[in-house]
Amino acid sequence: MHPERHRSHRSPRSRTAWLASLLVAPLALAATAASASAGVACGARIAAGEAVVLDRDLACDDVAAALIVTGPAVVDLNGFALGCTADGVRRVGVVLVGEGATLRNGTVADCHHGVLVAGRGRHVVDDVAVIGASDGFTLASDANRVTASHAFFNRDRGFVVTGDGNAVADSTAAGNAIGFRVAGRATLSRNVADRNEREGYLVTGSGAALHENRAIGSRIGFQVHGSGHHLVRNEGRGNLLGVFLDRATRDNLVLLNVMSGNLFTGIVATGDGNRLAMNHASDNAAHGVQVTSSARSTTVVGTTARSNGVHDLADDTPGCGAVWRENEFETSNQPCIR
Repeated sequence: MHPERHRSHRSPRSRTAWLASLLVAPLALAATAASASAGVACGARIAAGEAVVLDRDLACDDVAAALIVTGPAVVDLNGFALGCTADGVRRVGVVLVGEGATLRNGTVADCHHGVLVAGRGRHVVDDVAVIGASDGFTLASDANRVTASHAFFNRDRGFVVTGDGNAVADSTAAGNAIGFRVAGRATLSRNVADRNEREGYLVTGSGAALHENRAIGSRIGFQVHGSGHHLVRNEGRGNLLGVFLDRATRDNLVLLNVMSGNLFTGIVATGDGNRLAMNHASDNAAHGVQVTSSARSTTVVGTTARSNGVHDLADDTPGCGAVWRENEFETSNQPCIR
């Protein structure tokens, strides 16, 4: 799947044409840009309560941040782009500080950090694309909401979520090293991680909830580290591993996920006290579900696993280290698997 192109409201120039030019040439230097509501220059500070609408692209090479927005200000990029033009300099595209700022409808390109969501939180980012950054979106404060936004071809992470109570929904991370890096108590819903080099979703810390997300064509679709995470109704296809619960996991719930057509195993569980329930794992090249010998107190119940290359269900501990019950499968490596 090719990354979905960010939509634009510009006329007559199309967003498709602009993105194509961005990939082959840097943005031309522009010292200042006008806004439909106020003059805006590179490095501008948008004060609380202001509402700014851009009417052209901004390309910045001599400021630490292209825009600094203090909530509850509103910045509408109006389909245009903010760009950082100096290579090798740690610049930021947009910084949201204060509380309750809104950023929407445009593109941030070629900055070290694309959009940094900081301050006291409760900010909103909607319909924004970040391209060619080191990290695309960084949610460093609490209770922020990102919707319908996209991180394409960033060198490190598409989305970094470190604060608590953040929500990322209906967004895409494609062609990054890591698609979504989640370290706080966040909720991710209906997102797509497409062909990221390492993990589609890398989840650490505790208490994250991932619902109805997709991971396609990464080394690991969903890598989980930590405790108390809920992975519910997610899908993984074409990854090396669909879900990997590593040795540092504890008491996580993996429920009603579909991990099929992966290049090795659908779900691999290590760690302690993890619960796998009512998942579907079929047509994976190795195992459907595998519980390793380092897993303790793992439960696998109500899972359907069929047509996997080696075994549908596998337990690496002689006599079974996990509790297996009420599963539907064709092949297993031990008779204690039920």
